[in-house]
Amino acid sequence: VAPETNIVMIDVDHPALDADAIVRRAREQGVLLTAFTPRRVRAITHLDIDDAGIARACDVLAAILASAD
Repeated sequence: VAPETNIVMIDVDHPALDADAIVRRAREQGVLLTAFTPRRVRAITHLDIDDAGIARACDVLAAILASAD
């Protein structure tokens, strides 16, 4: 059984994106992420972030990834 956690690791395999680019573009939209490695982004939720905030962060990340196609 996997432990419960508030950490999400996102591996970036799209050749047009790297972790720093994703972090920079997300920050421009108010979503804070961390470049864990050049090809991995770390997202951590906070107890003050509600479901709507999580959904917004997912939408921002999805838009960033979709724009690379």
